[in-house]
Amino acid sequence: MRKYLLAVLTSTCVMSAIPEVVMASESYPSKPVTLVVGYPTGGGTDIIARIVANQLSKELGQSVIVENRAGATGTIGANHVAKSAPDGYTLLLSAGSDVTITKITVPTLPYNIFHDFAPVSRVARTPFVMVTNQQTNASTVNEFVDYAKQNESSVNVSASATFSFLNGARFKNLTGLNLVSVQYKGAAQAITDLIGNHVQVGFETVAVSLPYLESKQLKALAVASEERSPYLPDVPTFNESGIRDFESYVPYGVLAPKGTPEGVIKKLQEAINRAVENPEVREQMKAQAMEPVLADTPEKYKEDLAKTTDLWTNVAQSIGFKPGES
Repeated sequence: MRKYLLAVLTSTCVMSAIPEVVMASESYPSKPVTLVVGYPTGGGTDIIARIVANQLSKELGQSVIVENRAGATGTIGANHVAKSAPDGYTLLLSAGSDVTITKITVPTLPYNIFHDFAPVSRVARTPFVMVTNQQTNASTVNEFVDYAKQNESSVNVSASATFSFLNGARFKNLTGLNLVSVQYKGAAQAITDLIGNHVQVGFETVAVSLPYLESKQLKALAVASEERSPYLPDVPTFNESGIRDFESYVPYGVLAPKGTPEGVIKKLQEAINRAVENPEVREQMKAQAMEPVLADTPEKYKEDLAKTTDLWTNVAQSIGFKPGES
């Protein structure tokens, strides 16, 4: 009898919880949503977040407020979201590195991308591009490799962030070049020194590099995407340049805390897709040299995050990377 009563009680509890989850999903959102950015105001991630949040507010019928929780290469903001209630009201606008590459750069990372987050949808991306200055007289990857071999003792590669550092290390491994990596705290100083020929090559995103390429202060040798960038249609991919499997980009996407109801995730995904497809949003992204990611799904986003994490973990292991090197 006790077993029977216990089974009935358990079944009743489970059944009573289901309507609550369904009701929460159906009524979502019933209050403002917070979109957390782990970087300072005015940066690329912050700009994308505000572009998306503005239209997403219209799609959801509730305010979507961007909240900057900057510090520790984006991990402060990411950790805040990972520890938040899984109800869809606290989300993360991730730049990729804060949840993928930190797996190898932060030994005491307080969260795990696959255990603590639920992917919702990517919104945009910007690939990396290999750039050099006018002094190298190289216009292609092969010409730069020849130039570097002839001047190996005086050719350096800039490292403005961990992604940039690892891209440089990966390029050195693939070409056999023995270049010195010069570390910088940000892209601005790295590009200034590249223009001034203090370093001879760098790997920065298309979004960051484009103004300097348009002004002819820098030259693009190859773009690290599957297809040519719409912003650099005359620049070949690494694959076209003879270097295989050299795709690399910064992906921007929305993550929710693990355990967020599937109904809420679906509503968010559909609303985000509509927001990104909006012509005004796409024009705003274009102004930032960002490529919108259309019709994305949680499954595609999860697969991309897994692929990115595995890629950079393998690269880091192959070069003996240790936290603090970049």
